[in-house]
Amino acid sequence: MKEDNLHSILYTSCAAFSPTEDQLQHLIESAIERNQKNKITGILIYSNQNFIQYIEGPYDSLMHVYGFIRQSSMHNRIIEIYNEAISERMFRYWQMAYASTNDDVFKDLLESVLDFSMNADDINKVPNQAGKFLYEFWCKHNIGKSTNEYQA
Repeated sequence: MKEDNLHSILYTSCAAFSPTEDQLQHLIESAIERNQKNKITGILIYSNQNFIQYIEGPYDSLMHVYGFIRQSSMHNRIIEIYNEAISERMFRYWQMAYASTNDDVFKDLLESVLDFSMNADDINKVPNQAGKFLYEFWCKHNIGKSTNEYQA
């Protein structure tokens, strides 16, 4: 089913403190619930107090959820890397896919994301390039939950 007015945001941030596994689990469960209510899908990747998140959904709902994210005391130093209209979802089946990676994989991802964002002219030639980029990275490194535990 074709959805109208879809939008995506890719950002990185730093945890305001070193969260425990229970705190991360609560964050994920809360995000899944909020995302389901707002028809938002995406992925969250975490390593050593650092986050990279890609979220997608209807523009108004996405801006509402992103506003909540930006106000959260869980993290700071939010850097928005990508914010664009998209024609289709990349993570349509995942209200919040989640991966906790080692520092090397996260560093590789962060460097790739920053290199990716520096090539804005190339990015704009292909719709939803940020989502495709993260999906390919996700698959290449075989990170994240493969069960329905964090998937819708």
